[in-house]
Amino acid sequence: MAITDVPNYRTFKSGIAIVKSMERNHAIDTLRSVATLLVVLLHIAATYVSKSKATHTFDADFWISNILDAYSRICVPLFVMISGMFLLGRSEPIGEQYRKRAVRILLPLVVWSLLYLQYQRWIGHLTGFRPDNDYLIEQLLAGNPFYHLWYLYMVTGLYLTAPFINRFAGRVTRSTLWLTASLLMAVGMIRSTYNTYHEIEPFFLTWFVDYLGYFLFGYLLSTSKPKWKTKVLLGIYLLSGSLIAILTAYTIRHYNSLYFYGYLTPLVIAGALAVFAGVQQLTLQQNRLSRYAHLSFGVYLVHAGVLDVVNNLIRYKAWPFPEQALLAIPLKCILVIALSLLIIYPMSKSTLLKRLI
Repeated sequence: MAITDVPNYRTFKSGIAIVKSMERNHAIDTLRSVATLLVVLLHIAATYVSKSKATHTFDADFWISNILDAYSRICVPLFVMISGMFLLGRSEPIGEQYRKRAVRILLPLVVWSLLYLQYQRWIGHLTGFRPDNDYLIEQLLAGNPFYHLWYLYMVTGLYLTAPFINRFAGRVTRSTLWLTASLLMAVGMIRSTYNTYHEIEPFFLTWFVDYLGYFLFGYLLSTSKPKWKTKVLLGIYLLSGSLIAILTAYTIRHYNSLYFYGYLTPLVIAGALAVFAGVQQLTLQQNRLSRYAHLSFGVYLVHAGVLDVVNNLIRYKAWPFPEQALLAIPLKCILVIALSLLIIYPMSKSTLLKRLI
């Protein structure tokens, strides 16, 4: 049975897709929630890594944050593959696909971009940095109204491309699709490496091109019959994360570079593919993580602002907070997730506001 034949099949917004059918995929719901937690953990750990990078210190705080950051780098690739799992393999007319999905990502993109631009004006009164209109417009035109919103601009390109990929997929063999996915992944990896080496910031409307490989792999892995051994896939993820941490310490020390953290670097690709392949073949019952998967997009959108407020309160000593990464990172992660859910859950109950999350 084709994916379009599944009863009551819909996709959720933001590129983080879910199945609204008689029987939910709790494994993928769980993976969405885990990926969201990893995003928050990454953004918290990254501040400690950046501090160590700036001071060139490699103490316990650096290694704790570096390891957590390294193992969290699969988060965005997982989101993209989940999107590919549900957006590709469909036979609807192109116009129908746009009507159903484009608005679902465009509305949150516009509203949250404007909200975060206004937030920067507001927080500027506290931090002393007051961005003018030119600065804010420049950020918006660069696809970066706030650091985490780049994902919405990138995934919009995937949404707009999906109908054409579906038309292509319906006319070629399965082996051709695997080859295409591999070539697209290689192109993304090469482009990303080239841009990093030459310190080039590509135009934001082209960001999605580098992630087409992940997008197509999400569909292919989720519709493949062969089963991969869980122990092998887990081993690949653990090994890739360890190597990312070790190699990042080396590149910071000798080249002042965070290259191996990149979402399109070989080790992150290997770890992300392994985790997605392993989880999508599991059969899980509903659990606490899967139950809140529908809030993942909202948590992603709001967590950066919550984290920024928390960091500013700590910076200006509005409350006592441990400085050591071993305590600070998990405590801050729990706090940010809890506050984000307190904001997003009521929004999810509003007919109007839930369209933004």
